[in-house]
Amino acid sequence: MPGSSASRRSTLRTTLAGAAVQLILLSIAVLAASAQGQPAANLVPVMTGRYHFLAPPNELAILQEETMLKGFIDVAQGPNESQAFLSYPITIGSRHGNQVEFRTRTIHE
Repeated sequence: MPGSSASRRSTLRTTLAGAAVQLILLSIAVLAASAQGQPAANLVPVMTGRYHFLAPPNELAILQEETMLKGFIDVAQGPNESQAFLSYPITIGSRHGNQVEFRTRTIHE
């Protein structure tokens, strides 16, 4: 029997967490794209804050310092998981006008 039930659950958990992060990043890209073409007066002056996606426990926290971004993404796990959240720290990030880019550290390889 190839692969145990625990191994399949771990793979599924990692896949779902990755999909949640991709959805969050896609949401940010869509928001940034929809803001393009708007006057500069409509820009958010500083992005520092906590943003919730999908459900309240899933969160993106950003600290903006000049054009640099720091923070993390927390993704809630199921009730049978060993950790309540998977946290993805932002390793590098920047903001220039409506353009927001950042990368997170890998949780599981």
